[in-house]
Amino acid sequence: MSQLILTKSEARKIILHAAGLVKTAQFGKGLKAVDKLISHLGFVQLDTNYTVERAHHHTIASRVPDYKLEWLSELQADGKIFEFLTSDSGYIPMDDFRFSFPVKEAFLSRHKNLTLPEINGMQKVLDRVEREGPLMVKDFDNDRTAASAGWWDWRPAKIALERLYLDGRLMVTRDKSFHKIYDLPANIIPGDIDSAVPTPEEYARHIILRTLKSLGIAYAKEMAWRARFVKNNLVKKELEKLVEDGGVCRVAVESLKGQPLYMLPLYKNKKIQLADDALFFHHSIR
Repeated sequence: MSQLILTKSEARKIILHAAGLVKTAQFGKGLKAVDKLISHLGFVQLDTNYTVERAHHHTIASRVPDYKLEWLSELQADGKIFEFLTSDSGYIPMDDFRFSFPVKEAFLSRHKNLTLPEINGMQKVLDRVEREGPLMVKDFDNDRTAASAGWWDWRPAKIALERLYLDGRLMVTRDKSFHKIYDLPANIIPGDIDSAVPTPEEYARHIILRTLKSLGIAYAKEMAWRARFVKNNLVKKELEKLVEDGGVCRVAVESLKGQPLYMLPLYKNKKIQLADDALFFHHSIR
């Protein structure tokens, strides 16, 4: 497929449009606008540390003028979004839940090297959540055998909870102080959500399309980074197939040298309104 040449001005407009920053209230206002924004971006990175406010709130407030901090919790309680990883930790549309499975499987495969006490400790933690319901780290006795060595020196119960979260046996919500609450997926995921495990090809295409939809224009390495936890992923291979099929455009920006850039055909017309996410991804991935 031939390469599309863009001016810097055209590229800038596409990137701002994809980021939701081309105009004020691009996704509207209110709770529904936050839902639309996250559904479009596919991922809003969160951060527990802050000076003025946490990073994910800045991201949303800069795009939804009347944003209220409690709306994220409301969307999560309503089953619209969930917290997990792509390349980093963040809020993800619930409709993308099944695409978290390859990442969870990647973390589960790492548990093969755990010791028997570590495995038993994880099972004890999981058993307690199953019996007692949602729990926080503070609900577990301090099982540290030595003094803490620093910020990331977690005690065994915290490590077990995080491992169970990463491999998918537990999920998290947050309290008002932004502390994690660990619970079973069955108590968080709506019953009508598609839970079919994607094929490696489907997963790779999802990553490509999600990245390009939110960034507008991107390098292959940026797309591969979003799938970095899944070893031997097919992102680069499927990217070339999408280019050949016309599902992705290879582009270049005038006077900008370096590796090829990629863009969705959706953004050829800079004035086009955002397509409905569900319809777009249904036709693009399958």
